[in-house]
Amino acid sequence: MADSLNVLVVGATGSTGAEIVSKLYNAGHTVHALVRNTGKARQLLTPDIHLIEHDLQDYSGYDSVVQEKDVIVYAAGSTSFKSYYFGKNTPKNIDYESVRQMAMAAENHAVKQFILISSMGVTHPFFFLNLFGRVLTWKLKGENALRSTHLNYVIIRPGKLVDEGYAPEQCILYQDDKIRNQAISREEVAEVTAQCVANPDLVRVTFEVVKDELQTVEPLSSKFNRLIPDQNRTPYTQVKINT
Repeated sequence: MADSLNVLVVGATGSTGAEIVSKLYNAGHTVHALVRNTGKARQLLTPDIHLIEHDLQDYSGYDSVVQEKDVIVYAAGSTSFKSYYFGKNTPKNIDYESVRQMAMAAENHAVKQFILISSMGVTHPFFFLNLFGRVLTWKLKGENALRSTHLNYVIIRPGKLVDEGYAPEQCILYQDDKIRNQAISREEVAEVTAQCVANPDLVRVTFEVVKDELQTVEPLSSKFNRLIPDQNRTPYTQVKINT
């Protein structure tokens, strides 16, 4: 990939999405933010971000949204319990169907890379988070919809998200989808995402990521090199990607 890319961030005004936009912009990419309200987005994002106002439920417009984009980062998430009963932004709609529809549009337009921000624990249907609208079940369905395409994808499954802390070199990558009582900051997830964009050799991989301050410091790029592509492992291959 070229050094500077056209990157579309879906969910750009969310807590994690806004961090991703900032990291990608600072890395020199041309960032396009898919938002529901440009007025709100303009208050949150730097003026140089290209805003695209579009409702995620309007699947018919996805072709124009993804056109001429090199990379798509899907960081949108449902609002779980409340929306499951009262709104449109349900886990089924946002974490599955919108992912599926956008992945198909991306494939039609030869997007080079699709990065999906998912969640640790998606293969654990009885984990407490799944009580909220079966959010983990729908996230897994969204992952599998992306895997069913021919796109070069990266699926990132963060642990518990927090707002404080930044030490990406202390992040640990796993490929076993076990539940871990470890956190990772939104800014660290954003850095992991930005470095995935900078690593075109990451092709069709899934990994969990948390931070452990006791781990040996190592660049993320070195850990990326040891990731196993999805087609070369079973869903429960236990791999800890650190020194």
